[in-house]
Amino acid sequence: MTDLLSRDKIETADGSLAGSSQEKMLSSLLENVTDIIALLNADGAIRYASPSVERLLGYKPEELLGQNGFALVHPDDLARAHEAFESVLLHPESAGPLVEVRSRHKNGSWRYTEVIGQSLADEFGQPCMVMSLRDITERKIVEEALRQSEHRLRLHFEQTHLGVIELDTDFKITRWNPAAEKIFCFTAAEAIGQDGRFFVPEDAKEQVSRIYHSLTSQTGGERSTNENITKDGRTILCDWHNTPLTDADGQLVGVVSMVEDVTERQRMEEQLLRSQRTESIGTLAGGIAHDLNNILCPILLSASMLREGEQSAEAIEMLDTLEENARRGADMVKQILTFSRGLKTKKGPVQTRYLLKDFAGLIRETFPKSITLKLGVAPELWPVHGNLTELHQILMNLCLNARDAMPDGGTLTITAENIVLDQESVGLIPNTRPGHYVAWLIADSGTGIAPEILDRIFDPFFTTKELGKGTGLGLSIVHGLIRSHNAAIRVQSKLGAGTEFRVYLPASSAPLPESEHSAPPPPVGVGEEILVVDDEEAICHLADKILTRQGYHVVTARNGEEAIKRYQRNRSKIQLVLTDIMMPGLDGWAVIRSIRNINPAVKIIASSGLMSETSLSTLSDLNVNAVLAKPYLAHSLLETIQTVLRTKS
Repeated sequence: MTDLLSRDKIETADGSLAGSSQEKMLSSLLENVTDIIALLNADGAIRYASPSVERLLGYKPEELLGQNGFALVHPDDLARAHEAFESVLLHPESAGPLVEVRSRHKNGSWRYTEVIGQSLADEFGQPCMVMSLRDITERKIVEEALRQSEHRLRLHFEQTHLGVIELDTDFKITRWNPAAEKIFCFTAAEAIGQDGRFFVPEDAKEQVSRIYHSLTSQTGGERSTNENITKDGRTILCDWHNTPLTDADGQLVGVVSMVEDVTERQRMEEQLLRSQRTESIGTLAGGIAHDLNNILCPILLSASMLREGEQSAEAIEMLDTLEENARRGADMVKQILTFSRGLKTKKGPVQTRYLLKDFAGLIRETFPKSITLKLGVAPELWPVHGNLTELHQILMNLCLNARDAMPDGGTLTITAENIVLDQESVGLIPNTRPGHYVAWLIADSGTGIAPEILDRIFDPFFTTKELGKGTGLGLSIVHGLIRSHNAAIRVQSKLGAGTEFRVYLPASSAPLPESEHSAPPPPVGVGEEILVVDDEEAICHLADKILTRQGYHVVTARNGEEAIKRYQRNRSKIQLVLTDIMMPGLDGWAVIRSIRNINPAVKIIASSGLMSETSLSTLSDLNVNAVLAKPYLAHSLLETIQTVLRTKS
């Protein structure tokens, strides 16, 4: 074509090619070619444009004759177009470089064109340019879409929180995204080229190999959950979604895996299940607490009554033992409710010297004889501010822990002493302040605790004991009770050499409460009429006996309906109502509301063995004068009644 175009008389005045039969054949070819064929002078003026220019750019050929071809080029592409044009003019012996420019359509839009040119000499020997322009707009649109798609895929690969790992058919890692680096702590440079099992525990590598080989023989994906080892030696749990990777021809080229670290999620799920289990325990405990307290209440009231007038020291000692154990049982019920429901407990000055000595006797009676107990308690031990039942539970859990650490026997040491912590000392004992403390030491000569788990022993449900031999709650309860007492605990242990727990309890300067047996008897009644409401016959009967002995007149009712009827008949005489809260049918809440409607000024004591913060708030709203927690002693019953009767309305 170059030879033909270089012939004399390349074009006529109207821009059409003319001349010999070869030129006519060329003219016919140019009129039917799909690309645009154009002839430009050295200054860029258009001398010829093939008819295809109308189809591609919307111009008729004659509209472009004489115009500068660069006027059709996008401004941003002009420099590149001029550079290519000049390069072709300077090297007429070769076809010009391929250049892509945007060309203006007649309607103002831009079309992507691919241009190639060749320098020629016209009939006057002047340089000119023959050019071929191909419309590549559709191709550019597809390329841009692919580029955007690849960009999005790259962003997803780099920014997703999921680890993306690709492996080839030899099980070698070929891709490793930033999320995989974060999960496993290995950089891409460290991971790529490695065997795909290099971060898998030894005992799981065979299983991972089976999963991989099963994937290479199927088209669908497969999910699995496996433990993996990070670069810093941690064991983590990961969810894997593995999919076969194929090329454009459908040939298997490897496997792509999406991985997520679910260690924390699993821990949270386990905590939720444990929380639900604890909540269930709390519900169960609440369900039985009422019945247990109703059983213990008559025992305590009976012991109080039997002690009156008793002269035998042996009988009094037995009654004291009976009463003490019933009270401890009641305290244990309260403690279970406190732990399971988060209820608050009352604290005050407590002398722990007696607690430690009593507990030492219990240890000698119940612990294996192969365990020797050494007890050392300072004779003038300071009182501490706390709750006796909770302190008992701290001591019990620490001693049981020591017992379990000595399956073949050993020495259990319990000591208590007064100490004063100064500013320097509290720096060594976290969670303490300068001041006076009572320090307990519970030490064993047992197996000791491994250093790597020492920081976890207070975690809920953490235990190294075999299934069925421990819940992992003991030390967690201790830690919670220690915090509730504003106390501190330190632990030191060495494998094979035993463990020491030191508990620092803030000392109390408040006077110790008088023993109920040594306290003066409450004032006697002067015939005041009291309505006692309780669905437990034994409690009604014993309360009647105790109050009658003390000079009160008593009316009893075994349910809510009976209580309201009795109060209506005797409203002018009854000065105080003692009612249980949890009763079948019409409960204590309904009784209180009904009686308040009849007589807003009547004095009311509510009694219950299961009382929450919400319940206490409701009782306050109902203007209840006092709350008597079950099981109660005769002295507590009489003191509460006297206090309420003496209080002005």
